[in-house]
Amino acid sequence: MNLLRRNPRLFLAAAILPWISSCGGGAAPQAGLPDSSQVAVRGVAERVHVYVNTARTENGRRPLARDPRLDKLALRWAGDCAGRSEGLPPQLSHRALQDRLQVANRHTGARSIAENIHCVDAGADPARRVVAAWLASSIHRRNIDGPWTDTGVAAVTDSAGRVWIAQIYASVPD
Repeated sequence: MNLLRRNPRLFLAAAILPWISSCGGGAAPQAGLPDSSQVAVRGVAERVHVYVNTARTENGRRPLARDPRLDKLALRWAGDCAGRSEGLPPQLSHRALQDRLQVANRHTGARSIAENIHCVDAGADPARRVVAAWLASSIHRRNIDGPWTDTGVAAVTDSAGRVWIAQIYASVPD
């Protein structure tokens, strides 16, 4: 609470986020994952990739290739968003996108990137629910249908059972 008093912006964010968050409230998430959860989460990321590529091909776009370097970047970002929500409602953010662009450029040569991130309560097929939400949003749909060649996607869970999914889109030179 002292942190909230010293930082009025943080207080405002803590007051407003319950109404604008795309996840329900609940216990504070933890960025660390037990080994038994990582397998299930990896499957979520795979399904997001399949669902996004299906949407792209239905819209006349080429499927995106998975790039393990972008997967790592997406994993770091999903974990960061989950970790920043410790003790607060979920905080979905695109802050520091320029930093992720620099990392992607350094490791893959990508000159531009886009990203989608979302958090859902665990339940039946979180990948399908997240991709459906992205497709229903014009901004997120534009990212999915963009002129990208490669993608990185990752999912993490928190102690409240929420699933955080980040997908990074990039055009990687051959």
